[in-house]
Amino acid sequence: MLREAIQNGICKVNLATEIKNTFMVAMKECLKNTNEIDLRIVFPYAIHALVELLENKLKTINRIS
Repeated sequence: MLREAIQNGICKVNLATEIKNTFMVAMKECLKNTNEIDLRIVFPYAIHALVELLENKLKTINRIS
């Protein structure tokens, strides 16, 4: 859908909700498996999920350009 939207002239795509959702889902999953409370330890799991999401979005966009 993103590729089609861009091909049809869409030039602004909002990702904030998807980014927040991805972060929270990953964080909740991480916290289910540990009692760790140090954010320096648990945040990287959520950050990794965000990096994957954004890399995929950028790959999609770059395939169109």
